[in-house]
Amino acid sequence: MVRSLKSIIERKETVYVHIVVTGQRTRICLKSKVSPSDWDHLRDRAQGRYEEIMNLNQYI
Repeated sequence: MVRSLKSIIERKETVYVHIVVTGQRTRICLKSKVSPSDWDHLRDRAQGRYEEIMNLNQYI
């Protein structure tokens, strides 16, 4: 039980960027992963003070 709970908590999702140029939509994978609990959907960026998260937000 602990092992399955731990895997749910530590699950990370890939970060994608959507860019629209002259009506053409493109989706680019940033090859970075972030935990869903660390993602701020209102601001569309990661939240937290970890170095990894701060670097990701600066890259975006």
